[in-house]
Amino acid sequence: MKNRPFAAGMLGASLLASSALAEDAFDREAWMSAAGLPPKSDAREAMAPALEARLPGLSREDVRALLGAPEEIHGQSFVYALASRFFGAEYRVLLVEFDESDLVTTARNVSTETWK
Repeated sequence: MKNRPFAAGMLGASLLASSALAEDAFDREAWMSAAGLPPKSDAREAMAPALEARLPGLSREDVRALLGAPEEIHGQSFVYALASRFFGAEYRVLLVEFDESDLVTTARNVSTETWK
């Protein structure tokens, strides 16, 4: 039983470290350089987990400032292209959903084949 506080402390430190790594995985310059281009690589998709963790709670304006203009807007959601699959038959996108106060509720890496 003596090891429980130590184990809990290690778990907390591990979670903080992985959160910091997720934050570091986002490269705004690389993200912006791919804006508006057909997704030809997985560079943006590799950043999706960091954004899924970072975006919830941000305002619509904060998201635009961080990620630039979305490639598409569907209702209250922003859509950012991540990568293509199967010779362009399927695309992966970052779907950023907002609540009625214009705050991000979720950011998810989804397939265009399943979310529309």
